[in-house]
Amino acid sequence: MTTDYSQLLNPAAVNAALIAGLRAAYQEAGGLEAAFRTASANPAWSPVTATYISDNGGYADLAKAEIQARLRNIDVILATVSGKAPTQNEYHDIPAQDWRAGALDLAQLARDTVRGPGNAIFINCAPRLKQRGINGNNGGEDVYVGQLENGTVVSGVSEHSFAFFRDLVVEGRLELYRVNVQTEGSQFRSRDFFPWFSKLLAHNLAQQATGWRENLSVAERRDFLARLNFIDTTYTVPAAHIPDLTQEPTVVRVDTHGNLKLSISRSDVRPEWLDTPLIIHIQGERIEALIRSNMFDAGSGQQGIAPGSSGHWPDSSKMDPRFLEIATIGSSLRDRLKISDQDLKQGVEVIIQPAPLSAQDNRPVAAALTAGLPVPVRT
Repeated sequence: MTTDYSQLLNPAAVNAALIAGLRAAYQEAGGLEAAFRTASANPAWSPVTATYISDNGGYADLAKAEIQARLRNIDVILATVSGKAPTQNEYHDIPAQDWRAGALDLAQLARDTVRGPGNAIFINCAPRLKQRGINGNNGGEDVYVGQLENGTVVSGVSEHSFAFFRDLVVEGRLELYRVNVQTEGSQFRSRDFFPWFSKLLAHNLAQQATGWRENLSVAERRDFLARLNFIDTTYTVPAAHIPDLTQEPTVVRVDTHGNLKLSISRSDVRPEWLDTPLIIHIQGERIEALIRSNMFDAGSGQQGIAPGSSGHWPDSSKMDPRFLEIATIGSSLRDRLKISDQDLKQGVEVIIQPAPLSAQDNRPVAAALTAGLPVPVRT
C-alpha cells in the first residue's frame, strides 16, 4: 500500500518539522534504492525550472556549493517521496548583500523571458535594514511570492526584492503574498530552509501544470497560487512597502565592463536633461556627458549615457523601459571612479544636472560632443 505523503509534499508551512518529516518519508519510501526506481520510471528532463539566486558572489567560500548540493539532494528526496520527476535547477550569484543588484537581476530574469510558465525564481538577498536576531533566534525578513502576467512565479526575501516590480503592483497588475516558511533558527537560512521552499514551490507548480499559463487575471493567479498551502493569499504587500528607485538616479548594478546601470529608465528622464551637455556627480567625482539614443554613439574614451541592455520588458507600461547606463567607451568607469562593492551595497547616488549656461563653459563640451571626440573632464 502506498503511503499518502500529500501533506508533506504540499505543506501548510516550510519549517524544520517539515524537513524532518520529508527526510523520514524518504527513508520510509526506500531511500536511495527507491530513488533509483523513481529515476528509471521518470524522464530526467523537466519543463519546470527552479532558479535560485543568492548573494554569495565575489567570495571564495563554500556557501554556493552547499546550496547547490542541498538543492540536488532535495530533488532526490522529493522525487522519491512523490514518485514524480524532479524539477530542474539553475543557480545565480549576485554581489554579497547588494539588494539593489539582486532586485534588478530578479526582475530581468523574470520579466524578460521567452517562456513564463515553467519558471519559478527565488532570491535570497535581504537588505539587512532590520536587525536580525533581536530575540536571539537569528530571525529575519519574511518571504513573499507572486505570479507575473507572463506566468513566471517570483519569490524573494523582503519587500525590497521586488523594487523593480513596483510599477506592476501600483498599476494593480501584480499581487505579492506572504509565504509560510521558517525564517528563524538558523544563521544560514539560504542553505537550511530556503532551498526546501524553492524546490517545494517548483514541485507543486509542476503538479498544477494544467492551470499554469500566461495572461491569467490577477484573480486567476491568486486562485492558482492559493492551491499551494504554504502561500497566504489573504495578505498582499502594499506598494508603499516596496522601495521606489525611480525618483532619484542610483547605481543598481555594475556589469563586467564597468558600466553603471541606473535605477531610472529612458522614460524617467527629465525634459531638462535632453539635448544638452550634462554634469554628473558620482562618488565625489564630476564628469560630463550627453544622453544619447545608443551607447556606441559615443566615441572611444568618451562618456555616454544611453539606454542599456536591462529593462526591455514587454510587460512595462513605459514607452522605453530600458534603464540608463553611464559608461566610458573602451574602459571601466567603475574603476575610474573607484566604486567598491561596499559602496554599491550602501547605495551610490547619482546627481544629474544640465551644464552651466555660460557659453564659455558650454562651448568646449558641445563642440566635443558634436565632433564625437572625448568630452573634457573637469575635476
